[in-house]
Amino acid sequence: MFHQISRISKNKLNQIIFCLIIFIGSIFNGSNSSKLIIINFFLLFFFLIFILLNKNNYRFIFYRFNNNKGLIVIFFLFILFLLIQVIPIPNNLLKIISLNSYDFYTNVNLNNFNIISLNHGFTLIEIINYLNIFFIVILTDLIFFKKKHITRYLFYLSFIGFFHAFFAVLLFLLGNPEFFLEQVVYYKNSASGFFINRTNFSFFLVLTFLITIQYIVICRTKSYFISSNFNLFYTRIFLIFITIGIICSFSRLGNFYLLLIVLLYAMHAIKNQKKIINNLTVFLFFLILFDIFIMGLFFGGDKLLDRFNIFEENIFNDAKESLSDFTLSEYSSLPLSRSNLIFLGLSFFKDYIFFGYGAGAFETVFLFSYNNLDNYYANHVHADFIELVGELGIIGFFLICLLFYGISKKIFISFRSNQNKFNILSISIILIFLINGFFDFSLNIPSNQYLFASLATFSIKKFF
Repeated sequence: MFHQISRISKNKLNQIIFCLIIFIGSIFNGSNSSKLIIINFFLLFFFLIFILLNKNNYRFIFYRFNNNKGLIVIFFLFILFLLIQVIPIPNNLLKIISLNSYDFYTNVNLNNFNIISLNHGFTLIEIINYLNIFFIVILTDLIFFKKKHITRYLFYLSFIGFFHAFFAVLLFLLGNPEFFLEQVVYYKNSASGFFINRTNFSFFLVLTFLITIQYIVICRTKSYFISSNFNLFYTRIFLIFITIGIICSFSRLGNFYLLLIVLLYAMHAIKNQKKIINNLTVFLFFLILFDIFIMGLFFGGDKLLDRFNIFEENIFNDAKESLSDFTLSEYSSLPLSRSNLIFLGLSFFKDYIFFGYGAGAFETVFLFSYNNLDNYYANHVHADFIELVGELGIIGFFLICLLFYGISKKIFISFRSNQNKFNILSISIILIFLINGFFDFSLNIPSNQYLFASLATFSIKKFF
């Protein structure tokens, strides 16, 4: 008996360490830097090795690997493909498989051997980050294996969302003053917290908003571990602050996701409880009223509907006021816009159709193609799917599609068997993933990726 208590206590400590790794990285602009991605790699890798010293955990991982051989093989084939992008190959071969990469290196002092990727440093960092996501999935599956673990995870991450939202709103109300992380304060007229980009910050809060809503729902599910009313009270407070944080970010996508999640969970509650008026729908109704009150009182009623117009989200890094005056030579009749960047991304894909221009290298190919734009540039397509197919080409994108096909099959099996009662969570993250893939690049941010991957693992995991 005492051995069991000690083991559970040790696993709880592991869960806290896991959440701390996600939390600490999120404070520094969502770990969106090469150094932080490398630091995360070592933290996650050594943490995983430490956990696998336990024979039971090692057997569990071995069992999971045997049951998911297909997905794991595809993943490592994908990693191998990315390595091929940064392995020097003879110029004669490079000229055949990627003529534009050959032309690029011709302009920057061609050697006898060169690589497919236009920026090997960015591609190597992307490889490390994909491995980080893999570690996150393994750790989530390994240390959160009981029903009571899921409520603990949701509560911890709900608090992290509250922490970010509280300080972001506080800094916003103070006028976003300079502080010890002054380099991450970019938007003066919106809440961005510890993130440079307000939309990336808003996306992180959206995921914690989803987590907090799921916590409230699961605490009302009889077949799961019932959390104390004390924790439930605090999560409601957390949810209000997270909502305010999303509102104050003025991110149209963030506010759109907020409304989408509220509607999905309201319909879920109505379907399950067979009545329109129930505890969850009443709470969500007052949350929406609170949302409208905050917007109307502080920011004016004219912004209530405008903040849901996801087609007008700003997509550039700097000098927003002057962007409308700029045009690209190949699109001289069109101003720089989200849609033009998408067409530009498709144009780059056609130029590097088979092997891509290198994971993470969109900024490089953009500057190489349009080096007369001075300080105006785009480091992302602002449509993840278009950027991904350009970076990876047909071959790499096919491997990604195979990977997501395998994951989709598991989600479908989970839906049919109703294994873990997280169907509404699965629906929410699928819709967010699809919408974000066409309209933004927030899932390029490491902390958002780690949180999303962890949630996706929960949504199809069987608990006992």
